[in-house]
Amino acid sequence: MPLTFVLAVPGSHRCFLASTPRAALLLPHGYSHFPAPAPCGRIAKCPGARWLHNSRPPATPGKKLRAKPWTYFSTQAKGTFRAGHCMKSGVFFAQAGFPRRSVDGRFLPRENHPVVAEEGATSSMVENVPTLGKEPRRPDDEGTGSREKPLTVEEPSSPNAGFLFPGASNNPAVSGRLWRKSRSEIVLDAIHGPVGELYHLPLHTKKPDWRSNLQPRGIGGRRRNNPHLPLPQPADLDYMATSLHTILARYITWQCTSTKDLEYQFRLQEIVVLRSHGYTSDHIELWANALLEKNSYVAANVFQSGLSAPPMFLVLLFLRRRKITARALGVVMRHVDNRLKAGGLDWTSTKILVIRLLRHARQVWAETIPWIASFFNKQARSICHEDLPHRRLNPKMRSDLTYFCNTVLSLISLPTSTRPILSSGHQQSAQFKVLKYMAECTPAIIVTRVGFRAVTRVQLAQPKTSQEREWAVLKGPSWPPWKVDRIALDEEKSYSFGQSRASRIMQSMFEAGYKPQLWDKVAEIYAGWDTDQSPTIQTRTSFPGLSTYRGGSRKRLVQLLWAARIRTTRTRREAWACFLAYENSKLHPHQEVYHAMFEKLVYPEYYAPPSDFDDAPVNEDPLPGDMKEALPDPASPKDLVYITESVPSYERLFHRMAGTDIKPTGRFLAFLLVNASDFELTLSFLKSERHQYRNGIARLLDGSALHRIPTREVPEYILTAFVRFLCHFGRFPRRPDDITIPLTPEEHEDKLRTDRPYLLDYAYRILTRFQPRYHPAWTAYIERLVYRSSKRRTALATYTTFCSLLDKMRSVDLDIDEEQFSLFCTVVFDAATQIARSNSLGADALLFLSNAPLECRTLFQILVGGGRGSSPVDKSHSESRIPPPLLSPSTLHAYTRALSILGDYEGMYSFSTWATTHREEVTARINAQAGGPAMWRKTLVALRAGLENTDGSGEPAPRELRELVMRQVEGVQEWGGWPSKKEVDGYLARWRSGGLRS
Repeated sequence: MPLTFVLAVPGSHRCFLASTPRAALLLPHGYSHFPAPAPCGRIAKCPGARWLHNSRPPATPGKKLRAKPWTYFSTQAKGTFRAGHCMKSGVFFAQAGFPRRSVDGRFLPRENHPVVAEEGATSSMVENVPTLGKEPRRPDDEGTGSREKPLTVEEPSSPNAGFLFPGASNNPAVSGRLWRKSRSEIVLDAIHGPVGELYHLPLHTKKPDWRSNLQPRGIGGRRRNNPHLPLPQPADLDYMATSLHTILARYITWQCTSTKDLEYQFRLQEIVVLRSHGYTSDHIELWANALLEKNSYVAANVFQSGLSAPPMFLVLLFLRRRKITARALGVVMRHVDNRLKAGGLDWTSTKILVIRLLRHARQVWAETIPWIASFFNKQARSICHEDLPHRRLNPKMRSDLTYFCNTVLSLISLPTSTRPILSSGHQQSAQFKVLKYMAECTPAIIVTRVGFRAVTRVQLAQPKTSQEREWAVLKGPSWPPWKVDRIALDEEKSYSFGQSRASRIMQSMFEAGYKPQLWDKVAEIYAGWDTDQSPTIQTRTSFPGLSTYRGGSRKRLVQLLWAARIRTTRTRREAWACFLAYENSKLHPHQEVYHAMFEKLVYPEYYAPPSDFDDAPVNEDPLPGDMKEALPDPASPKDLVYITESVPSYERLFHRMAGTDIKPTGRFLAFLLVNASDFELTLSFLKSERHQYRNGIARLLDGSALHRIPTREVPEYILTAFVRFLCHFGRFPRRPDDITIPLTPEEHEDKLRTDRPYLLDYAYRILTRFQPRYHPAWTAYIERLVYRSSKRRTALATYTTFCSLLDKMRSVDLDIDEEQFSLFCTVVFDAATQIARSNSLGADALLFLSNAPLECRTLFQILVGGGRGSSPVDKSHSESRIPPPLLSPSTLHAYTRALSILGDYEGMYSFSTWATTHREEVTARINAQAGGPAMWRKTLVALRAGLENTDGSGEPAPRELRELVMRQVEGVQEWGGWPSKKEVDGYLARWRSGGLRS
């Protein structure tokens, strides 16, 4: 017999009843009906029922229960439910769930509460249930003060016996509060198998991107949700109100578990619901296939224009993927843009959409962050203000808007996955848009501590302004770097002149009434001033690893304070003096401080490189704090900082750390692996840390990881560091293959120590076995493949291996990224050079010459197209235009060189058209990087040399095409015009001598 509950709106006076002849409560299989109690709301002596928890039994069986609208009772089978009786309508009911929601999790108006009765029951049993009195709050609400205990099941007698509501646990060992599933989680729970790993995430994660509650913290930063609650169990779809979510979930369940011998049959009620929303069963099949498709770009085709718009929840579900490609993100954003033109979104959907778009933008497409901020501003104005032209927002909505605006500022400030320092310009633009909207509101929306810290974090990554550069030049060579007056006008430049933008923002926060905390002191050190108001070196940083909410524990922040003092120095000697001061402070040794000191020792000392072009635009030299490299010690002995010990080498500092109880973990462990200088030392160090990540390090060392099902115990960045460690000490005498030779752990460890070619074989097998969806892991091996010692003689073989690696990346939904594309262009250039210098063309050479030009252009389009496909390019400059993905000048130069040596004139014209179409974005990207204008000039010289084919290896491009490209380049004044013949000759001379860098 199926489980049936009757849900009713709670009223004022109810009596405790088990069941009645008018509306019988059907219990799960194994439970029995209760005897019918006395009519008219009288308490009956039910042998199968007993009082529970907070309700005392009445003194007499006929006494009415007026004190509580809800009362608990339990069957002999240990099932706990709520039951009541509506005195006015005479309808008896029992509830398992929360009164304000339907069983599939939706909030419904009072008159639309779903009511389910026993099959054959008349509508009079369940209709006309009045709304009497105030509805009680849910037991899991914050601050309800309710003493009611939540629903539990102790002894289910069948798979369906313990079902209470979607998301309730059926585990007999589980007790206490229960989690409810959202409708999206119900759909995701239907996805089984490997595809489920694309979406399923820990419920109690600390990342704000994944929280289902958009206000996860209460007053004082306390978490609203209890992370120790039991996880919800899969819900039974047969007992849920029919909706688009349940229809899709049932179809996905059938697709994932059924043998598909029979065609799926939609229920009559499901067809009615679909038609009421304007959809058919074909749409359900299309949506299910999109959610189950591993390739995110193929799955995103469901949002392409020309198809009927899917419901908004499908867009939000798609964005719950762990990772998507930039092309897929572009398709979704264009769909959202078109959807807004047809109609707006509700406030909750807008918040979820902004959070998830920002997360994916930080991962694959930082240029779209300002567009997302503009989208949020437009939606917030439409929802929160246009509907209220003559009255203010209510306090609850204003509080929610204030909280979320500051949350958006915080999410924007999080470091991007690639080039976090350069991407800070897009983050700054996005924050300015949000701050402008907050200021334009009436009254203005306040900036909280979270918002101030978010703006500070972005400003710390910005390049120095002219005033900040002037102050940096005035700092003397001694330590601390106090100001040294150069001219008489410098005497007037005091502390206020030397305050950086980040420091001024924190000063505004203090003036707003926020007390300085350790987080702010750490940021102040990077901004140029220590806690004792002595100057430091203003250092660009993305400030990773710290939350803008609470910042972290005090113990960790104290360590980060000393790490910041070490990083904000100019020389290794100054950094070592700060490190010795840390040791003298008697603080417990910590890996954060050692990490900062290792960075100073690993990065080489900076010397200004000579310019490639004498007439190239001269850029200002980078100042201390603008680069990771350390500067040499000052020439004058009187300016040297005093130290009691000489600056150690990398190995000496490593042994010094080994004498402490520090166990490197996380990013510090990855840093030590990537920058290892001694193979045996690092290998022995790894063996001492073999138990980390649930023995994941041990399995990598003994080779057993290749013979197990790949798991996520070892983080991807640790796996990447291990692959890079193997590639650093490995050799390439042979071509890698997928054949795995079984070895015992002892044999594997012996080959790992003695056989350097085996290191690269092992790295290759780790990649092909784990198939990480993380670009740096593949890039680590590709770099070693491209830059081996005999790369010119083996360029064709390298090109073939590179293409096979790209195929393996596509199989796990990884498009090529910018760094890999630059390496690919380098391989193409070397292979074409090898063919040009050979006397005969083999089959591999002919295949390369026919495929390489198209492959280069295709990969370039994947990188810069943003999934646009055949859609026309939007040439407008409005805020609603989605900006294109941009590449660095060095990558564009490598691409132009590859097209030039291949003689692909059509590709060069296409590149010139793309660059001039997006001239503003390209110019901004060029100027954002040190040496960018000089490298872009080199790219234009390579473009002319390729079109004219001045090396004499073939026919030049048609004259009309050359003139067309020349007019395009000369049309952009900031690029300095068409390169001269002298520049082309000097470029080719450096290429022939081998001195040309890409």
